[in-house]
Amino acid sequence: MTKSVYLSFFLLFFLSTTLSFAQQKSGSVKGRIIDAKTKKPVDFVSFAVKNVKDSTVAAMGATTTEGNFTAKGLAFGQYKFYAALIGYKPIIKAFEVNAAKPMADFNTIEMEESAITLNDVLIKGELLPMIIKKDTIEFSADAFKTQADANVEDVLKVMPGMEVDKDGNITFNGKKIDRVLVEGKDFFGKDPKTATQNLPKEIVSKIQVIEKKTDDAIFKGIDDGKRENVLNITLKEDKKKGYFGNIVAGKGNSGLYDASTSINRFNGKQQLSIIGLANNINKTSFSYSDLSDFLGGDVFSSGMVSSIMVDAGGNMSVGLNGDDGFGGGGGGINDNKGIGLNYNDEWGKNKKFPNKISFSYMFNRNYGIRQSLTSRLNLLGADSYFNDKNNDATTTSNRHRFTMRLDLALDSTAKIQFTPNFGFSGSDAESNSVFSSYLQNTLANINKGNSTNTSNNKTPGFGGRLAYNKRLSKKGRSFSLSANGNRSDSSVDGLNFSNITINNNGVPTTTILNQLIDQAGDVTGYGFGADYSEPLSKKLSLSGFYNYSKREDVVERMVYDYNTASTRYDLINPGLSRNLENFNESHTTGLRLNYNPTDKLTLGLSADQKFVALKGNNLMNNVNVTNDYNFLQPNFFLSYKINKTSSLSLYGNRYVSTPNISQLQPITDNSNPLQITTGNPNLKPSKQNSVNFSYNRFNPTSGSSISFNGSYYGYEDQIMNNSVLDPKTGIQTTFYDNISGSYSYSGRLSGSIRAKTLGLTFSPSISLNYSHNISFLNNGVVSSNATSYNAGLGINYAIGSDLQLFNRISYNKRDLSYNYNNLPDNSFTSVYNTLSLNAALPYDLRFTLQSNLTYNSNIALGTNNNTIHMANVSFEKLFMKKALSLKATVSDVFNNSRNTSRFANEIYVTESVNLGMRRYFLLGLTYRLRKFGASAVAAPPSVMRF
Repeated sequence: MTKSVYLSFFLLFFLSTTLSFAQQKSGSVKGRIIDAKTKKPVDFVSFAVKNVKDSTVAAMGATTTEGNFTAKGLAFGQYKFYAALIGYKPIIKAFEVNAAKPMADFNTIEMEESAITLNDVLIKGELLPMIIKKDTIEFSADAFKTQADANVEDVLKVMPGMEVDKDGNITFNGKKIDRVLVEGKDFFGKDPKTATQNLPKEIVSKIQVIEKKTDDAIFKGIDDGKRENVLNITLKEDKKKGYFGNIVAGKGNSGLYDASTSINRFNGKQQLSIIGLANNINKTSFSYSDLSDFLGGDVFSSGMVSSIMVDAGGNMSVGLNGDDGFGGGGGGINDNKGIGLNYNDEWGKNKKFPNKISFSYMFNRNYGIRQSLTSRLNLLGADSYFNDKNNDATTTSNRHRFTMRLDLALDSTAKIQFTPNFGFSGSDAESNSVFSSYLQNTLANINKGNSTNTSNNKTPGFGGRLAYNKRLSKKGRSFSLSANGNRSDSSVDGLNFSNITINNNGVPTTTILNQLIDQAGDVTGYGFGADYSEPLSKKLSLSGFYNYSKREDVVERMVYDYNTASTRYDLINPGLSRNLENFNESHTTGLRLNYNPTDKLTLGLSADQKFVALKGNNLMNNVNVTNDYNFLQPNFFLSYKINKTSSLSLYGNRYVSTPNISQLQPITDNSNPLQITTGNPNLKPSKQNSVNFSYNRFNPTSGSSISFNGSYYGYEDQIMNNSVLDPKTGIQTTFYDNISGSYSYSGRLSGSIRAKTLGLTFSPSISLNYSHNISFLNNGVVSSNATSYNAGLGINYAIGSDLQLFNRISYNKRDLSYNYNNLPDNSFTSVYNTLSLNAALPYDLRFTLQSNLTYNSNIALGTNNNTIHMANVSFEKLFMKKALSLKATVSDVFNNSRNTSRFANEIYVTESVNLGMRRYFLLGLTYRLRKFGASAVAAPPSVMRF
């Protein structure tokens, strides 16, 4: 492990040192900008220094609160200085730095007021790399050098203050980007990666980072304190009409293949995109977040769930037939086929609130194979024992999703929004497991067995939401009405077979279960809400709201035992069969008070009173449960914008979660003889109290940033499993119970530092987390303390578009101490290192290396799982004026692909290993076509990513 990490750092050090010595001697420029009329300093004036020879940006930034600016690390030569701010005339000054005069000092520069617009800031066609406005920082895409075929994500990686992780998630100035828009519209839902990984840089004009109010708050003209961090991509004017796309085809060894396509057509306000893929190399298509986004963020209430399962105890679960969402990307080997369509358009005379329509359709078929090994140590002191399981599973799933959003402006003060959605999900799955339990000290066997489970699932569903918003005559006064509904049906057929032998004090007993499960159910939900806002003064506003919702679940589950006499499944098992009717009805009323004494400060207090009525009926045995809950949920928030690039926030809330009806049903589920579960009708709601603080600062001149996040969480009446574990048999008997006293706090400090003279960007981070956890074990209360430390460092190096190098290493340590059974303290250490190298070579050749190394100490599932090193290497050749490329890739060079994980709490430690796609070779061809306006333009290839 250490050799690979040292090699990564040596490579970084060698490149940075060699290139820094090769640099020319450098100079600098400085000055101070003031208002020509008031003679006061002007802060946050955007400036850029460009080389006269090739117009490259040598430095950029913004003035300080005192109006000062400095640009260092300028190679000797001639430059132009540009400065601009909305409301002022732009400034252009020429200067030179050389050995005789390494510093250019402009002293004081006066800016004259002018009715300048954003477009005027272009300064006669000269682009400023960055413009800072009230809630927006805007970057010019062309100001950042990348390879010719770069996409938006490639640009983000070289922009100051911006970070993109290996999964495509984006943060700016320490804040996560919640949405990515294209010309102000969602692009294939709200998954940021779909836009950033598929839109080419060449069509992009601006990339805007916006701290945005919610759409409802903007329309109502109020500030409810809610913000979302949005990245908006604007297109060049000559690229707003036309189409672009690509076609990818690849063939590998052992029958592997990869094919994908994308077609995007923009025509003014209209956007039409089609994407598709087919491969068996684990490239996933549509993610779980796509489903959540398309269904309005609530998978269950949308009515379009992929499965509704009720076990023998009446415990209901809703899922996506696994943990992998649309793409089946949770490991293993996957054969994926998918297609998606996205359309956006807007019209109307009201430019601020136009009529809008958007719809998306997605289809995915996945065939997945999973192989996993899991080991769990149950912490019982001298009686501690292991549960080991080896599982093989296959799943074939098909999913269709359609969603639409229609915004209609009735007039300048009123609008309606309609969001219908439809879907269908089906799957066939089979899982085979071999398991055993044995004592930790003596390795004596407790039990062993095997199981096979099959299921066939079909779930159609539909739902929708209708909302009406109205602004009244007084500014800030508004009201809104909404109604929603959903419906889904499900049918599940399956077989459950298990053969379990329990070695109880040397007397083995064998239990065989061979059952057929026939289940059908439906979920119906509906609700409505009203909201009214009233300005009490220019700085103070009050809002009130009411929401009503009701959900009805009807499930009939019939379990048939195998009849050896008739060789059929015709013996009804009354203990495991269920006929359930569950009802959940809630009323919520609340008030929100917002205070805005200045443009920088926002204070808010809110509270809602919620009444929840739960009712569950088991029609087969007349066991009924009725529980009513009434509780208050207060919240507060504070947001202070120190300046245009620095802010802090503080918020806290009390969240109350009611038990679901399946946890309340006093029914015993013994379908698995080793895990027996019983509900508890006396459960109380669980309460969570939290406080969160954040501070963010971005220095536009140096390109550096710093952020700090801290949080505290405390729990009352937490709903936990109260388990009794028998070390003689390995049987676990569980019922649900409440417990109080657990809490946690954490802090994370991170930043970004640019060393311009070396061309390096450093991204250090450090975090600390402490938790005190309380739970139940063997009729007693147990507790543990966990302290986690994390330190990481990322290094980014780039030479224009010819070389990009990124390496990040992180060290993690978790210490646990147990307060029962005289258990010894435990410690876990892990190290992660990621290396990415992209190099442009002569003769239109390119080289790419991606390396991921994981080290885990004390992994019990074999020493070969302690260190896992995965690397992918590719060579690419460009043809036809770079419109066509041929790419050879070796994936998993060391043939070492697998995922390991470890989790430890106060009552057990579990480890798992999941096998993945192993080494393969792929030869791929990519073609990209561009046509904007009347002529077609050949451009470098860009592989469509999902």
